[in-house]
Amino acid sequence: MTVSRATLSCILLVMTALACNQSVGLADKPEPVMTTTTPKATVMTVMTTIKATVTAMQSLNVRQFPGHDKPGIGVLYHGDIVVMTGNCTRGWAEIVWKGGVAWLNARYLSDNKCKDKK
Repeated sequence: MTVSRATLSCILLVMTALACNQSVGLADKPEPVMTTTTPKATVMTVMTTIKATVTAMQSLNVRQFPGHDKPGIGVLYHGDIVVMTGNCTRGWAEIVWKGGVAWLNARYLSDNKCKDKK
């Protein structure tokens, strides 16, 4: 295959233009340019740790939802320390539990605001 000198010059011109990210005027419409933007705001989450101690004489059921009739998903024992989320409902305290959240009867935790929420 033989390529003329003019064709080689044209190929070289196009390759140079592409390497320099420049237009070579071969198309009628401009090529679309993709741009991305990076958000400049940083969002920070501040979480207050509220710790409580289990005061039940022997054990305390950890429940999936607040209520005596809700499924139990674990057990805590007298003296265990839990991290509360601050959410309360009808005397139940939401706690951090195994990468998620769960509920305890607040009556069996050391001083906490959930005891008063009936």
